[in-house]
Amino acid sequence: MSVILWLIAVQLVGLAAFPIAFALMPALRDRGYAVAKPLGLILVSWPLWLLGSFNLVPTTTVTLWGALAVMALVSSWIAYVRREEMLALLRREGHAILIAEGVFLLMFLAWVAYRAYDPAIDSTEQPMDFAFLNASVLAGYFPPADPWLRGGDVPYYYFGYLLMGNLTEMTLIPTRVSYNLALALIPAMAASAAFGLVYNLIRVHGANARKAMGFGLVAPALLLVTSNLVGLLEFLRIRGFGSAGFWSWIGIKDLGPAEALSWRPMDYLWWWRSSRVIDTLNAEGGSLDYTITEFPFFSFLLGDLHPHAMSIPFVLLFVTLCLAVYVTPGGAAVRALRETPWTVLAASVILGALAFVNVWDIATFGALWAVVVVFRTVRETNGDWARVLPLAWLPIGATLLLAVLLYTPYYVSLDSQASGILPVGEVGTRPIHFLILWGLFLSILTPVLLRQAYAALPLRRTSTARVAAGDAEAVGALEAPAGGAPQPAFAEVFWPRAAAALAVVMLPFFVWAAWHLGWNTVAGSSNPFVVVSERLVSVLPLAAMLFAAIFALIRIGERGEQPAMAFVLAMVSLGLLLILGPEFLRLGDLFNNRMNTIFKLYYQAWILLATASAFGLYCLSSIGLPGRRALRAAMAGWWVVIGLLTAGSLYYPVEAALTKSGQFQGEATLDGLSHVARSSPGEYAAILWLQDNAMEGDGLLEAVGDSWSTYSRVSSSTGLPTVLGWPWHEHQWRGSREPFEGREEDVRAIYETRDASEAADLLDEYGIKYVVVGPRERNSYGTAGLSKFPQLGDEAFSQDDVTIYRIRE
Repeated sequence: MSVILWLIAVQLVGLAAFPIAFALMPALRDRGYAVAKPLGLILVSWPLWLLGSFNLVPTTTVTLWGALAVMALVSSWIAYVRREEMLALLRREGHAILIAEGVFLLMFLAWVAYRAYDPAIDSTEQPMDFAFLNASVLAGYFPPADPWLRGGDVPYYYFGYLLMGNLTEMTLIPTRVSYNLALALIPAMAASAAFGLVYNLIRVHGANARKAMGFGLVAPALLLVTSNLVGLLEFLRIRGFGSAGFWSWIGIKDLGPAEALSWRPMDYLWWWRSSRVIDTLNAEGGSLDYTITEFPFFSFLLGDLHPHAMSIPFVLLFVTLCLAVYVTPGGAAVRALRETPWTVLAASVILGALAFVNVWDIATFGALWAVVVVFRTVRETNGDWARVLPLAWLPIGATLLLAVLLYTPYYVSLDSQASGILPVGEVGTRPIHFLILWGLFLSILTPVLLRQAYAALPLRRTSTARVAAGDAEAVGALEAPAGGAPQPAFAEVFWPRAAAALAVVMLPFFVWAAWHLGWNTVAGSSNPFVVVSERLVSVLPLAAMLFAAIFALIRIGERGEQPAMAFVLAMVSLGLLLILGPEFLRLGDLFNNRMNTIFKLYYQAWILLATASAFGLYCLSSIGLPGRRALRAAMAGWWVVIGLLTAGSLYYPVEAALTKSGQFQGEATLDGLSHVARSSPGEYAAILWLQDNAMEGDGLLEAVGDSWSTYSRVSSSTGLPTVLGWPWHEHQWRGSREPFEGREEDVRAIYETRDASEAADLLDEYGIKYVVVGPRERNSYGTAGLSKFPQLGDEAFSQDDVTIYRIRE
């Protein structure tokens, strides 16, 4: 029943938002239908959040349904005014809309089925995510109270939790179930959005609906199903391939020769290695460059409801809006956007929401918006760069400024551990690791970029235009144009644009190299000239691809040709820059390495390159057979490479799902606390009792323990703020231990002291209403001081070995 209620609510939100998407994206063939659901979630939640941030209107089940009703009324008016257009759309694009819904439903049900056999909220940072989800549901006004620091506000980017929490409130589904439904909803919305984005790109490029739908279906597979190539390596390992020296050269921790041959990995945690590829090891096997290399399938398999995973459908919503803006015909960008200010407002609301879901996204996709506006202006001014910036700065600046201003309360409450941009040290990414992580996408995109870069050269116009269009007779795409020297204007056209592209590619390297050559203070550092030279050589292939993408983007954008291809080149350029950048620069943080920089930027790159690769496959499939036998053989061989890499990337999702779910054995349930019900029925019942009886604002006391443990489970599962939850995470979020200094000692004193008055003073200081006494409290603090609690409060709940005292006022 919970699954049905959840689906009904999501569908109502999407249907109510579709007419608004229809009005915002007139140039797209599906008019934004594929991204209506994430758009609707933002439009329902953002106004209530803003009102709640000023204590004007609380977010409740009633107000959420009221907000949906208001959005439905606005959409009904749009639908009525444009009823003929919308009916025509349904007749023309009905099949694509049905496929988008089918993709959404199939992905949703697939992940619901998986989560039913792996529902437990019990490992990695799932308790943290559950705490923020519960806090968002519990809060009527914002920011929510921090469940792990009594008296503090949530210091994290929490809009994704709020979006999922609002659906939870609308459906009245318990959070222990909605947590897993959210983990199914996010990839489902992302799948539909990825299909819609690539479908629209291919239709804009001029292909028919059938071909667009076919390659559109490839997009969610590349984005959400495929993996990096560690799965292929795992298969080769267990089949006995490679010597010890080979696996040492591969250099992935714990990936070595198999002890016995098999067809399936035998160690349970084999699937984890795919998320820790870049980790250069010393002679003892220790980490020199520990990073996180997650990808979407791994994230949803793992089950952490983290911002980087929750952001995927909303990122695709914004990218789709950018596409709609870029391909919409009209005058110069600033004039067109002035005439349709709702577009700037919508872009600002969505871009601001991206930062609120995952703060890393605002810079990356703000840059994409800037590129889109600039190149739309370039196209509409016929490549007159002198006029571009004066025309483009206003819509760019207005959007970025509004994206921040519309979410001002969030920035006021946000804490951060970031300490600036720093140069990366001497250890960079090895080329083999680049290949393991990005081999599939690069194998698809490399020939596309080569063709487009060649077509962008200022040679004979007719030849290059036909090459760019994929004309089978112009397969001279990889040859010099027959019988003709470059036009006299070659140098005038080529060198300024090549210099601009090269500047973008090499700027991070020059900054990093200047630091290493001039101000290097790394202890025990090697010869800086050797370090700089080796790093440059290791990134040259990626740098060459990025150069080709940017150069082709500039030339195609100036010509006003192939807007879909220009947009994809912008996506690819940004994706490659996100991969290349962390070789030189990183965010300064408590980890003192590039772990988070690689983690967050690679994830964004995966989204961009996966969807671009679906379009790239369409482009490759449209190339006619070349006349030369050698070129035909090369093309066939390249398709074989792509096929093998695709097959290799599909081994991981199948085997990893079987391993982590326990072969889909056991009782199916979506209750994320069912493992607690089995192992500690008293604690499970206590959590349910608090959910039913405690109120927002009530303080909770439970034992303090290590992060990544079962400690703080009650506060995590209820959203009620405890004195101190996971200490390391509070330190990480707030950048300092100062906000909770002394709290761990105070909790210990409350439980251990036999002096009731001392305990009462501390309980009053922290505003505690409920005290939990269970196995963790007894193990951490003993039992000598527990006899005082009946003097301080009433026994509100007791079952098995768990008791909750309600402290008297």
